Amino acid sequence: MSVYKDLTVGLNPIQPNKDSLLSFTAVQVLVDEDDTVLSVIRNINDEKNSATIKEKMAINDFKILNPHVNPRELKKNMYYYFPLYTQK
Repeated sequence: MSVYKDLTVGLNPIQPNKDSLLSFTAVQVLVDEDDTVLSVIRNINDEKNSATIKEKMAINDFKILNPHVNPRELKKNMYYYFPLYTQK
């Protein structure tokens, strides 16, 4: 997996859910053949944040960043934005 921080997105943390302990910035990632939304998110986030990431929240945050993409149908060799979580 290739990770590339896009300088035009992610400059300000996104906090879509006020009850969440996490906010996120966007990271652009080149997807490989067996990657899933959850596998990429777990891979780019540190272990401390990965433990608090809920599947539904991760999918919803991916949809916010990629509104015209089905999260269950990622295409190999395509770039998508994924949430890089930080503690609030």
